[in-house]
Amino acid sequence: MPDSAANNRRSNGLNSSAVRVRTGSRLHFGLLDTAAPFGGIGVMIADPATEVVVSRCERFEAGPIETARITDIAQRVAQLSDDSALPNLRVELPQLAPQHAGLGSGTQLSMAVAEAFCRLMAIKQTPEQLATKVAGRGKRSAVGWHGYFQGGLIFEASTNGNSVNGSSLNEIPFNSVQQRVELPPSWTVVVVRPRAPDRSVSGELETQKFHRLPEVAAEVVAELRSQIQKRILPAASAANFDPFADAISCYNAASGELFRSVQNGPYNGPAVTALIQWLREQNIRGVGQSSWGPGVFAWFENRVEANQLVQSLPDWIEPITIANPRNEARQLIETNVDR
Repeated sequence: MPDSAANNRRSNGLNSSAVRVRTGSRLHFGLLDTAAPFGGIGVMIADPATEVVVSRCERFEAGPIETARITDIAQRVAQLSDDSALPNLRVELPQLAPQHAGLGSGTQLSMAVAEAFCRLMAIKQTPEQLATKVAGRGKRSAVGWHGYFQGGLIFEASTNGNSVNGSSLNEIPFNSVQQRVELPPSWTVVVVRPRAPDRSVSGELETQKFHRLPEVAAEVVAELRSQIQKRILPAASAANFDPFADAISCYNAASGELFRSVQNGPYNGPAVTALIQWLREQNIRGVGQSSWGPGVFAWFENRVEANQLVQSLPDWIEPITIANPRNEARQLIETNVDR
């Protein structure tokens, strides 16, 4: 697993009694395609944060929150260590990002728990193995787990851009990072949602919606890829805010059109659609739906402007966070037994 001296105090789990992992959230600007290998672009933001603490214990303790998800990961770790019993580890969750809000919270939590387990159990896994074999994530989008290890703006896609027909999601290799950009730390995003959102999309419902999606024409996928490569990435690399914000809005709406048949438009439901329309009426730029929503992002060049938006929100819109980009990897700290 990749390590950063700035982010890791130790790297030998055998000599540690506890591992603390802190990571951010993921905003997804949209997929390139509705079929594997999908591809897409998104960014890590500092807040809301997810913090996981895993420590040695006399028996396995998952705690009262996210018990099923954590237990599933523990079972996969047990299989990797050729042990029928769950590991003697305790999981604590001091901080969690909101679920089913378009923030990629499930991936960040699963990756943090999986990496902490493997550290303490001295199980070596590549990033891809950690995501698939242990965390059980990344079947459609790899932005979240790439972002977990690298931070920044992530464009992930297959090299040739071709769809893989008739293959199981478990048989499709991960997309690599085509380009990563560190956004200016002063840029600020406000994430909001309707107080009365439409039904969230995840799990089996998400799978059902993907099965109902029509095939996307090759020229449409090529146009989306072109928007990323010719508009979003150059503007981000040059720290040119206005072109970046405009390109994000344009790409997000165009990618959303791929899902029109299952969400009745480029955005998921009338509540999110009304929210985005309201933001545009306020002349806010860099607006779009993250993943399936209901989280909606609005980008600003600085926090002062972002705060002004939050102060002007009507009662039917709920703020989730005001955050800056997270350009660094997850933070991982191991505590020694003899400390």
